[in-house]
Amino acid sequence: FRVMTGSKLGMASSGTKRNKSEPPIFAFSCVFRAGREGSSTDHDSILFDVDVPNKKMGVGTVNMHWYQIFDLRKRWFGLDKFFTTPWLNNNKFETHPDGDIPVTGEDIPEIDAMIQTCVDAHAKLFPGVPIAGWDLCVIDGEPKMCLLEVNLMCNFFKGSFDKPKYFEFMEDYFTFLEAHRKNQ
Repeated sequence: FRVMTGSKLGMASSGTKRNKSEPPIFAFSCVFRAGREGSSTDHDSILFDVDVPNKKMGVGTVNMHWYQIFDLRKRWFGLDKFFTTPWLNNNKFETHPDGDIPVTGEDIPEIDAMIQTCVDAHAKLFPGVPIAGWDLCVIDGEPKMCLLEVNLMCNFFKGSFDKPKYFEFMEDYFTFLEAHRKNQ
């Protein structure tokens, strides 16, 4: 799973507006990244949006076309693919295509604990970092959840998120950065 969290703790003294009833660290979105047979990374995966309030898997899509323009291994832009790679994707998946495994509509009873694990990690490890993407897996053993890695960037992997909340968050952060720059 990929959980995107945001933190306003780095802006605590900036004078930006903050709803005191809202926690300073929160989750923006969650996506289930189901890897593909034979792929070496999770870049080739089906991205199932997660309906966090209803604790259910949503509809899936792909973003592999994003990785066609820039080859991470060779560190070069694939200009030969620039004009032939589709920029948009309208593929929809309710099952995983490598086994016709039903996904959409499946329950995720652990979702609240998953979100809290990522929020807690953000608070403990990077409270001043505005956005983090946490890769997390759920296993049968103990501990039940395992954080695999954190990405300090913003990629929602086509997951749904509260756009007004996100845009307000980004406005507050850039306002904070501008004020900080002026005070240097």
